[in-house]
Amino acid sequence: MLKRNQRISKKNDFRDIFKFGKNFSNNRLVLKVLPNGLDFCRFAAVISLKISKRAVDRNRLRRQIMEIIRADEKNIKQGFDLVFIGKTDLMKSNFGQIEQSLVDLIKKSGLYV
Repeated sequence: MLKRNQRISKKNDFRDIFKFGKNFSNNRLVLKVLPNGLDFCRFAAVISLKISKRAVDRNRLRRQIMEIIRADEKNIKQGFDLVFIGKTDLMKSNFGQIEQSLVDLIKKSGLYV
């Protein structure tokens, strides 16, 4: 699990990221990126009810995304807020496919070291 200061949880932070952040997407995920002016990155994963009506499934996908980030955070440039938003194809994907999609998006955004 990520440290508390590495997670985005405040409503105002989400509002700013959704309003001013840059978008990158593929068939499974959307990535919104905004510089945060800090020495570290903060992350969030958003999985809506459209993906699955079952909370168990949504939470599993959130946990998988956050585990991929935790394992790979040393390869991400510091000083950014990153929000990953799930698309409908995410539910049909296995862990390896989710990991590949996530890494591709980070590389596409230019934040992968």
